[in-house]
Amino acid sequence: MNKKNKSAFTLIELLVVMTIIWLVTMFTYWPYLFYKKKASLRVAVKEISQDLYLARSMAINWISSWTWVNSKNYSVWLFLDSWENKNIIFYWYTWSNFNIRSFTNWEILKKIPMENNIEIKDISSKSWALFYFSAIKWEPKVFLWDSSNLTESWWVEYKINISYKWTNSDILLKKIKYNTKTFVIDY
Repeated sequence: MNKKNKSAFTLIELLVVMTIIWLVTMFTYWPYLFYKKKASLRVAVKEISQDLYLARSMAINWISSWTWVNSKNYSVWLFLDSWENKNIIFYWYTWSNFNIRSFTNWEILKKIPMENNIEIKDISSKSWALFYFSAIKWEPKVFLWDSSNLTESWWVEYKINISYKWTNSDILLKKIKYNTKTFVIDY
């Protein structure tokens, strides 16, 4: 009988091919993850910047077009938190329900969820910030605080540091600079 030559891959050839496929996959996957993180960080920076402009606009326009509220003078607060990082919260109030130390009597106007895995590192070296926009004078005020030290800040420029969670890299860190005199936001 005549035996036919059977051609097949050897085990070593299969291992070499699988190693090459694995290397190609890894070299394309890690840059993809990096650029995905950078893109979500960029979206979060734009969201916070737009929210600062929106809060000011709501106070100037008396927020009557934004909610069911009558056309009265309502001031707007924008709350940024570097601990929970789940929402950017807009509050509104009149002077009859105002108490800076108690959020319980403030009404939530709007909640905007933060981008996944994005965190606010700090706001001018503090944990929390309230950006206040007066409906009557249209001038902003900023209140900064850590655990229990609430103070009105008189600085002109505030820095909001935003990063991707679980990284210490400066590459995945963005800074927003907000000037309260000119209302210019730079990032």
